[in-house]
Amino acid sequence: MTSKTVLICPRDISTYYHDDMKNEERARKIVEAHKASKNNPVALVVEEVGNEEYILIENFIYYAARLKTQPDIHIPCLVYPLTKSPAPQLSP
Repeated sequence: MTSKTVLICPRDISTYYHDDMKNEERARKIVEAHKASKNNPVALVVEEVGNEEYILIENFIYYAARLKTQPDIHIPCLVYPLTKSPAPQLSP
């Protein structure tokens, strides 16, 4: 399975499930902590289900924090090709 890194806006990513983050201060701290971490430059892991259609498969808390604080800023995502038929999804 080959993967690629793509800049994607969090609003353009669907998910099977995510919690709405109500506390904006907590969301901001999560985003800042991820920026401070130099270990992993890729923020989210997604699966490509169509032409520029993505489903989140990893890092749900960071995704919820970005939706709350910076939903329109593109971030680096590791993109895997579709492996199986996806389950029903929720839109952000």
